[in-house]
Amino acid sequence: MSTSKKTTLWVVLVLVIVFGIWWWFSSQSAGVNSVIAPTAQPNNGGTQAAVPAESQTIVSTDTSDASLNQDLTNIDSQLNGLASDSASVDASLNQSTTVQ
Repeated sequence: MSTSKKTTLWVVLVLVIVFGIWWWFSSQSAGVNSVIAPTAQPNNGGTQAAVPAESQTIVSTDTSDASLNQDLTNIDSQLNGLASDSASVDASLNQSTTVQ
């Protein structure tokens, strides 16, 4: 392989690595800097609540008992889903492998 081909290959490799690092950092910081938009429809108290998203702060101005109970119900259902997913992962990891 000639020297110019080796040099071109190294330049392309470095560019791919730099682009990959830039993409990874930009995707990591996107979750931290994004803003939650309020919902278009009012909830029980007539105030607007924020749309919940992963790894974002939830801003809510409705502190009525009904709203808090709804929030707790949502948290319980998400935790039950997490427990179910965790049990599925544990079961798949504990399965015996077959010899082929």
